[in-house]
Parts: sequence; C-alpha cells; structure tokens
Amino acid sequence: MKLFKQLTKDETNQVETTINQILDSDAMTIILKRKMLIKIKGDRNDVYLVLKEDISLFERLSSKLPEKSFSIEHARIKLGFFIHEKFLIGIESLTLLSPLTRKRISLDTKNTQKFIYGKDIVINTISLQKQIEHLEENTTIMVFSDNNIPLGYAKIFSKEKNAWLQNLVDIGIFLRSEKSAF
Repeated sequence: MKLFKQLTKDETNQVETTINQILDSDAMTIILKRKMLIKIKGDRNDVYLVLKEDISLFERLSSKLPEKSFSIEHARIKLGFFIHEKFLIGIESLTLLSPLTRKRISLDTKNTQKFIYGKDIVINTISLQKQIEHLEENTTIMVFSDNNIPLGYAKIFSKEKNAWLQNLVDIGIFLRSEKSAF
C-alpha cells in the first residue's frame, strides 16, 4: 500500500500560489524545480516538500514500513495540509520560509507574547503602522519577534480607523494543544 502520493497539478498550484503570496516572490516556484510536493496519507492530507531523488526511497519505505511509522522523519519539510480541498499553511514551514519572506512584521515583547498565546494584534503604534503601510488589507504576512525569531503567520485587516493582525497560526499552538490534551 502506498502511504504517500504526489500532489495533483491543481494542488501544487494552490500550495505554490499560497506560499509565493506570503513570500512576495516566486521563490516557491524556483524551489519546486529541484524539489516536489507529496501528501502523506493520514487524518489530514499533510503536504511535505521533498527532494525529487528521495521519491525512490519513499517507494521502498512505503512497502516495508507499517503505515503509522511513515512520517515526517522520512519526508523532510512539512509545509501545511489540505482540509476540504483548501491548502492551509502550517507552522512547520517557518524554518524554510522565514529567510525568504519579504512580507513581514516584527513585534515588540508584549505583542510577541500575545501573538504566541493565539491572540490577534491591534496595530496601534507608529512602529507597527509603518511596517504594514505598504501592504494591502487581507495580505498574509510572516510575524517575527523583535529578536528576528519567526513566530507564525497573520493576516492584515482594518475597519474604519482600526487595523489589526489576525493570528492564523503561531508557534504557541503546540503548547496550547499539549495543555488541552491533559
């Protein structure tokens, strides 16, 4: 039984478009010339970026490993997952994408803590306003701490004179899910 499959052309385009929009470049298109995207079978259709030459290894592993043991260790970098045929970017992609992104915002210590706790951030300081003034509403951006540590992804929204960053996914999600598991 095959535990993974290559993405369809439409799925690949969806992943590529989503990530290129966040990066504000065609970096993902360039990356996909050397690498490819696969889905690993499971509860969600997790999307991983792998080297093309690794596919033969995955073929061998698929036939030898029990279904539950074929996981991220074998698949390199998880970018996100598909739910209801829509690609959602995952926090695991920060390592790969953070050096490539142009659309970014840096938060002070207080807002960093709020963001990691899953909260939206009100853009109420001149510093934050300057960082997003060139970006359009509904733009997805990468969020960093003031120490340049990638924290997650947010979307810019505004209503009347108020603007805020809607937390899409952040590094604190793992801690919150661990806490709720007990």
